[in-house]
Amino acid sequence: MRPDRDKNRATFKIMLVHGYLLTQTGSNLYTQYLAREFCRLGHDVYLLSQDDKIMDYDFVEEYFKFNSSNSTVYRLGIRETKYVGKCIA
Repeated sequence: MRPDRDKNRATFKIMLVHGYLLTQTGSNLYTQYLAREFCRLGHDVYLLSQDDKIMDYDFVEEYFKFNSSNSTVYRLGIRETKYVGKCIA
């Protein structure tokens, strides 16, 4: 169950664009940790990356994918997370 947001604290909608996966080393892990921390703090994160296993990360609430011509978007996953903020990828 998601905790309640603190009404006295400013929250943001943040877009993170990372052209790679979110595993292994360097900027991949940095982006993953940054997105998770933003969600923990109550911010909403919109994450664009190449990672097809995005629902493996505990902070991702919804997962969307474009078709090959980028004309249609499909929702491939949705769930509730333990974080105050949410991540849509």
